[in-house]
Amino acid sequence: MKYLLLVLILALPAMAGPVFVATAYHTHGLTRDGHVARKGYCAVDPHVIPLGSRVHVKGIGWLVATDTGHNIKGKRIDVWLPTAKRCKVFGRHAVQVLKIKRPTKRRLV
Repeated sequence: MKYLLLVLILALPAMAGPVFVATAYHTHGLTRDGHVARKGYCAVDPHVIPLGSRVHVKGIGWLVATDTGHNIKGKRIDVWLPTAKRCKVFGRHAVQVLKIKRPTKRRLV
């Protein structure tokens, strides 16, 4: 049993999600899908991650893809933060997207 656990732990990095470039933004207004920008929201390329998806980013946590941006193309993610100072501290770095929960289609009854 100990050896099986060791094998699973060693295999975890290989099962990690794709690497994205993460930056931050702080605009105060409406996102692409009409929500007020706030903590827990991010901008993505809708061709890579559909709007409305829940995204788990390693080191950041769960975010909701509600916005797009003219520089957000391909595997880039832009995290909303409340101030320009915090965005500057956040900087630009590589992050792993561990899980993407795509939005479910609502059925009209």
